[in-house]
Amino acid sequence: MKHIYHIFLKIVCNLFTSDKCSIHNPKNILISARFKIGDSIMLTPLLKELKIAFPDVKIDILTGSANDFMFQNNPNVNETFKLYKSKMFYKNFINIFCLRKKNYSVVIDLLPLKIGNFLYLKLLNSSLFIGDNLDNRYNIDVVKNNCFDLVLPRSKQKLHMSEQFSRFLIPFNIHPKKITTEVYYGEDELQKAINFLEKFKLQKNILINIDGSAKERCFYIDDYKYLTSKLCLLYPDYNIFISSLSPRHDEIKSFVKAENITNLHQLYDTKTIFEITAFISRVNLLISPDTSLVHIASALNINCVAVYSGNKSIFSQWHPNSKLAKVVTPPITNQNSIINFQREDIIMCTKELLNANKK
Repeated sequence: MKHIYHIFLKIVCNLFTSDKCSIHNPKNILISARFKIGDSIMLTPLLKELKIAFPDVKIDILTGSANDFMFQNNPNVNETFKLYKSKMFYKNFINIFCLRKKNYSVVIDLLPLKIGNFLYLKLLNSSLFIGDNLDNRYNIDVVKNNCFDLVLPRSKQKLHMSEQFSRFLIPFNIHPKKITTEVYYGEDELQKAINFLEKFKLQKNILINIDGSAKERCFYIDDYKYLTSKLCLLYPDYNIFISSLSPRHDEIKSFVKAENITNLHQLYDTKTIFEITAFISRVNLLISPDTSLVHIASALNINCVAVYSGNKSIFSQWHPNSKLAKVVTPPITNQNSIINFQREDIIMCTKELLNANKK
């Protein structure tokens, strides 16, 4: 099968050769970023720096169904296009014709080589096609097979994902002093958060998010019961809010009602990532398992206590990139679960962060 892929790639690469443009004077750029929410946040430094360097350049994004909404408020993005699967696959051919007409100066593929994605981008016939020398499922050497016009060299170490994506600035001779992520939300989402908070007398807020990206990376009743009881006693001048995904909304509603604590409340059922982002922008501290909300808090410079699994490889790429974040991990390393994390460690980290704010 590997030999078939090799032959196919050679045919494709010979059929579609790029008419190389000056990378320092692009007219428009398409970035293939079919990721999830967290990855999309990690992409924001690349988008911002490209727009600063080339303010007149239009930057478009090719997304998947899991992140097509993530760029709608981003001022550095001109337009987004979705890569469809299964029943909607035919729409990809319509998009290809539309995108070919744009005559992209540069197309950037952030992903490890995937035949379908690669063929889609190659058919756009851009002036310059840039990719990364990442391991791929086919064990194909993208350099030897001339898959891209320009290939980024392999990184010698595992970088944080924001740094990994920002490596694509190097060919443009852009070298930012600092890489910072950003998140965006609309005025409607912000006003909804403000209106909700105005119902409460207390002015300071702690948000506990109980849901992670997998069942083994979530808080359950023993966890959030311990955390809320401790925090409500320690911080009677703070509102303590609990948020969850919609399937656990009734669970939290029943818990808050049963506890009947004056400063313990359930957060409204946020319908979009922008609603929860706007609310996080109004809190003093977020407590959460490893999920996109941790990266949102980092981008907003909000105090955050994050609970990560003991998987050091994942942590090196996905740790919260903020000086206002503290991390709790379970005693067992090299696992993808937060089971057996020490709840008292969260309380200790919360004290440290909130005490630092008083200084």
